Amino acid sequence: MWWRAGAQAPQLLADGQVVMTAAFNARITSAAKETAGISKLCGIPRTGAGPTWSFRRVLRVWIGYKFLAFAGTPQPQLDLTRYMPYGVANKDAMALVEPAVLPSLANAPDHDARALNTDFLFWSDKGDDLRQRFTAWLAKQE
Repeated sequence: MWWRAGAQAPQLLADGQVVMTAAFNARITSAAKETAGISKLCGIPRTGAGPTWSFRRVLRVWIGYKFLAFAGTPQPQLDLTRYMPYGVANKDAMALVEPAVLPSLANAPDHDARALNTDFLFWSDKGDDLRQRFTAWLAKQE
């Protein structure tokens, strides 16, 4: 079963329609705290977790540089972990994360050691072909 919106993955788990899914870290972590059906699960395995990249459009270069200089420092990244369980990008911030928050971060040292590393050169070369093949396969499943 394929989900099309981030909220569907935890709902499928809670409803018992699936026993395992790939999902956004913050969605699953929040749902596990709030939903009895998910919180009863054994846990959230981090094996095979993959990094994603977010890009922000910056309208003015000088504002962009100021934002990046600020956002790349440890404190703002640390502050965000209190509101959303996304890993920090600044390694100095990781050392400052509260011990109670650390297990919910996908790139915590214990989880990072088992993460799936993306081969960006492979996907650059073969990504279009593989996406087309996957889309064709998926169309046959529906």
